[in-house]
Parts: sequence; structure tokens; C-alpha cells
Amino acid sequence: MSIVLAKIPLAISFLPVREISHCSVHIIDGHRDLFNGAPARKSLLTAFGWVLLGIMDKELIMPRQAIPFGHWGIITEEAFAGLVKESGFEHAVRKIFQKRWDPIMTNHIKLVQDIYLPDKFSGDYTLISALRDQRPTEHNGIVEVVKHVSPRDSQHEPPKVFPEIVAGKRHAILISDEHQSVHSPFSDEPRLEVMTSDKAVTLINRYPSYGRVIDEAVLRQARPLIENEMTKISKGINLVTIPTDYYERIEQMPPELLSAMFSSQAIAMQHVERHANRLGIRYIPFDLFFNVGQKVGGSLKWLHSQTFIDLNQDGHGRTMEEILRAFEFQKGHGGCCFCTMKKKDMADFFLYENDSLILYVNPAPQTNFETIFAFKQHIPDMLTLHQKEFMDLADVLVRDFTALNGVSAVDPDRNILVYQRPLGYSSAFHVFGKVVPYEIKGGKERIDNSRVAQYHPKSITEYLRKTGAFG
Repeated sequence: MSIVLAKIPLAISFLPVREISHCSVHIIDGHRDLFNGAPARKSLLTAFGWVLLGIMDKELIMPRQAIPFGHWGIITEEAFAGLVKESGFEHAVRKIFQKRWDPIMTNHIKLVQDIYLPDKFSGDYTLISALRDQRPTEHNGIVEVVKHVSPRDSQHEPPKVFPEIVAGKRHAILISDEHQSVHSPFSDEPRLEVMTSDKAVTLINRYPSYGRVIDEAVLRQARPLIENEMTKISKGINLVTIPTDYYERIEQMPPELLSAMFSSQAIAMQHVERHANRLGIRYIPFDLFFNVGQKVGGSLKWLHSQTFIDLNQDGHGRTMEEILRAFEFQKGHGGCCFCTMKKKDMADFFLYENDSLILYVNPAPQTNFETIFAFKQHIPDMLTLHQKEFMDLADVLVRDFTALNGVSAVDPDRNILVYQRPLGYSSAFHVFGKVVPYEIKGGKERIDNSRVAQYHPKSITEYLRKTGAFG
């Protein structure tokens, strides 16, 4: 279907696609005056614009029946029926998102008052997703030095997946930019949407590990074959946050772009929490991390972060349980370790601080050259932070990555892990994070949460200070 823009007001033809898809709302509530002229003509154009923009919006949205099985966490009755026809009912059920707790490594959550929660676990679990092997990959195993490339620059060929999304040439579900939330986190309408006017955007991951929107007919058929005390059809949301310009490395990015990524993430999480609460979902563990490089799990070169949001309300992982218990213990024994930390006490490991954060070498590293960053403000998560704090976080990470680059023993592939209190919890907590360079781990490291370290933490601190990255 062709659309002749000459028949609609000139202002619309210059709007980004996202504004076009939303401007029918703005026309009605008066936030954006697109139509000028006499009241009668304005009324006529408003009605015409409503109809025409509705048609345009439908053309931009992928039809529900065309959504492949599981993509964006969506399983429609039609897609499931097609999979059953192709591989049989039992094999089709196996491909539905599942969360399985390990009975050997799992316990019921125990509250401080020695009260056990029978429907809440802490321990090890596995998320089963048949889609994960469908993820696109852009790494070829060759280490390359890549300069900054903009998707607007036709002389360069950056990786295709994210630039096609940003340019509105590949379907996506946009949750937020760095300023505002956009579509519902439970939307089942992938659409073509131009995002080049934003610095950073947060999207639903097309190849997720959680089910997000599953038709009731599918649930009725699959639940009897999947669910028991330790296993259930997995509910959750996988988010991906990207800058709209192409960067591969943290240290390459202008701090304002990295700050925009954190802002977009925070807005998206607030948006998810609001929608989840309306559905009666109150307890929401979430994991925020970067996989910078192929060896630490990065499948795409374009720098991005991920947020795994668990909506199963069945507990949290073993590491989170230990952190929650540690902060609860500290509360009755002198106070939060970060709030009571004195710079002089950390002199052997201190690297850098700004107005909002402190950065230091982990005195008991699980990986050589592992560093820890923590906000000076005692907050449980990053959802309510502002631009100043996000800029300071970007400053810390850029300097940290730059320093790690200056030590030949440090692998360039690294994870950034951010630990935040699960939403809905009231436990004591202080948000913090780690930068963890890639290392091969042996049996000792895998059999327990321990490490045989090659370098003394004081030596690591000296190596990093000598790089000059901290001024």
C-alpha cells in the first residue's frame, strides 16, 4: 500500500517514525499542534490524520501471525501449532521457555526470623531457551582494532543488526530512550521505528531466555508436561540497551553516550516495574551486565548491555542470596561495608573517586585484575539516579577500562556486572558493580566460589595506577 505524504500536513512528513506512530495521541490531547488553519479545516484534518496514521502504523507493525516462535519472548497459538506440525508435540513443548531449579544447589529462602518461604527458592537455576542458538553473531575470532563508525556514515559498513534497527529497517520493540519510556514492556507488536534522533535506546531482546507474551491456549497445553515444584514455564523480560552510534569498547565512548545508556536502562526498568505491578507481580530480581568481547559472551560487536528481568516470583539466585545475607549481617555489625569504608583503610587498593563513586581493586579477587565500583550514596539500585550520577559512572568505567588496557597481562574481553537489590524487596542493600577481565577457570574455581590468584591485589593496584588513567 502506497501513502502519498503530499495529502497530509507538511509537518508530519518530517516526523521520525516513532513520532508518527504516536502523533494521533498527541493530536487528541493537544500536546503537539500539527494542524494549523480554521477550526473546521483543523477538525477535518485531525480526523483524516487519525485514520491515515492508523493505517501507516499497521504497515510498520509486524503482523502477529508472522512473529516466529519465541521471538521477543512471544509464543502465539499459530506459531506453536506450526512447530507441533513440524517436530511433534513433545519436541515443541521442549522449546518453550523454562526455568529449572537445581535440587542439589537450591534451598527455600529463609528470613532473618527463621521463617522459611515454601514457594521461594535461592540457589542455582537454568533458563532453557531454544532461541539462543539463533542469535546473530558478528565475531570471527580475529582480534580487530575498530574505530568509531556512525550508522549515518555511508562510507563505512558497521555490523548490520543494530544499525538496521536504529534506521527503522528491522523490526524491534522499543521500550525507552534516554529521556522517556515508549512502548509497553508486554507489547506483542514489533515495528519498524527510526531511532537516530536518540543517543541510546532500550529494546526487547529478540532472542530471549524468558517467555514474555505466551497465548493462553499454549499454556494450557504445555503446563501439564513442564511444571512441577522445581520447574516452570519461565516468565520474564530480556532487555538490550545500545548507543545509536557504533562503538565496540567502553573506553572509546564519549561519557555522555555511556551515561545515556544507563539512563535508558533505568527508565526501562521503572517502566517494567510499573507494568508488572499492575499484573500483581511484586518481587522482581534483575541482572544488569555488559559482555564486552566474544570470550565473555558478546555475540555482537556493537557495544550493548543486557538486563535479565525475572517475573516468576519464585526467588533469586545463590549469589544474590549471599549478598543479601552479607548486607543484613553488616547492618547489625557496624553498618554497610561501603558506607563505613574509609579511604585510608583502602589505601592499598584505592584507584579513583569522583563525586558519586569510588573505584578500587578487589582485595579478594575472583579474577585477576578484578575491580569494584560503588556509589557513595547508600541506594539499593540505580533506578532513581540522575544524569550527574550516570555521568560519574561513565567516567569511572572509561578510566577503569583504559587502565586495564595499559596492563599487558589483562585480556581485552571483560564483563561489567552490576549488583542491585531485587525490586519489591526491603532488605538492606548498597548497589555496586565489578569489572571482571576474562580468564580461563579451572576445577578449583568451578567447584566453589574461590580463586587461586596469580597476583597480589596490592601489585594489581600498583600496575593500574602506573597506567596514568586515573590522573
